[in-house]
Amino acid sequence: MEPFNEKQEARNSNWIWILIPIGAALLFASYLTEGDAIDQLLLWLPGLIVSITLVVCIRLLNLQTEINNRGISVKFSLFMSKPDLYLWEDISRAHINKYRPIAEYGGWGYRLGLFTKKRAYSISGNMGLELTLKNGQTVMIGTKKAEEMQAYLQYLKSAHQIAAIK
Repeated sequence: MEPFNEKQEARNSNWIWILIPIGAALLFASYLTEGDAIDQLLLWLPGLIVSITLVVCIRLLNLQTEINNRGISVKFSLFMSKPDLYLWEDISRAHINKYRPIAEYGGWGYRLGLFTKKRAYSISGNMGLELTLKNGQTVMIGTKKAEEMQAYLQYLKSAHQIAAIK
């Protein structure tokens, strides 16, 4: 069986629609500002730069997950130059779970627990693969394909006797 692969893109997320009005508001506010052309340009230019930067970042942002008989590879573009690899031998438990992104991890994105042993990779939604590592760390990997991921985990459990899968 082929490895499980999922690529989630931020541009398909609902929260993108919150960022677009922010850039538009900055541009509109600079338009309403009184002053000569230079003053207006100095106010308008940062709004334009912020808007373009947000759109470009959102277009490039994605979360790539691969699960195979070796382990789980996760890469959050723009934040990571190479994927994080979690080997099955380092995982004590792996299961699909419904979670609360804001309450448990402070929102969506690439989250590193500064004061906890929690890490999260999430674009949107509230379903994910929760890993408990043997060192006590918890890792949440968001998914839009929970059923397919669960089926692949069951396949690995039955075919390779990976005990961490619950």
